[in-house]
Amino acid sequence: MGTDLTADPDAFLLVREQHEQLRDLLDQLARQPRVTERIEAGQLRRRGELLDLIGHSFVAQDTARHRWLWGPVTAGWTDGPPIRKDLRRRSRRIAYLLVKLDWFGDRDSEVDDVVDELDDEIRALLGYETELLGRHQREPTADLGAIGRRMARGGLLPTRPHPDMPGWPGLARLLQLPLAVRDRIADLVTRPPTGS
Repeated sequence: MGTDLTADPDAFLLVREQHEQLRDLLDQLARQPRVTERIEAGQLRRRGELLDLIGHSFVAQDTARHRWLWGPVTAGWTDGPPIRKDLRRRSRRIAYLLVKLDWFGDRDSEVDDVVDELDDEIRALLGYETELLGRHQREPTADLGAIGRRMARGGLLPTRPHPDMPGWPGLARLLQLPLAVRDRIADLVTRPPTGS
């Protein structure tokens, strides 16, 4: 489904690929029946699976972008610090909505409103990030090839939303490892691996 980035990933291409994957998941979710409509158990389960995929994908990708991409990309811009602060604020809002979804029962009527807001917030953030990467192409401040290779290597990053993550990047980075370990354990308990 996408570009092969294993040879020499560029951060711009990698983020574009991640954005496409998230948009595809959001589009799939939009095609599912709403909770307030007549929804069957299988459809409800699929909707939950899509929300889990969106949450895990968003959190892992967003954490990597905050950790390795946005600092270097915005470092040379005079408005870099407020941009990074705005990105963190938007990310925390999405994390809060993902956590909020866990508070509701499967058939709670408020779920549809939260899902609609989540869709709007994620799409708005993806659009904003695309604008920032476009600006970087006009006003380069970092080596997107090196950043892309670092992002492609990945690492142990959180897979679940943490809306209370501190705004100070150094402390957030320090907390990422223990949160990632906790998230992976929780993932194994709630979604055991399938296969033989």
